[in-house]
Amino acid sequence: MFERSTPSYSNSAMREFQLSSIWEYEDEKENVWIKYEDDINIRIERAYIRKPTGKTIVKYNKGTYIICFTKMTQLNTSSGKELN
Repeated sequence: MFERSTPSYSNSAMREFQLSSIWEYEDEKENVWIKYEDDINIRIERAYIRKPTGKTIVKYNKGTYIICFTKMTQLNTSSGKELN
């Protein structure tokens, strides 16, 4: 499942838009949570604020993913694999 946590820091990339949450995804191989880069976090958070029951598309790590806020999952559009 995606995890939203309260940010513990402030950085220059977030000056324009103050995040209320940090978005992360689960690395199934390492079984750890990895934070999206700041610019991706901002885009995800803006989409979530606009429509918490919707979806958004992000390009990350050479892939395209659909994030479903209702299920809190990330779908890899190439492989069809859905991850938390």
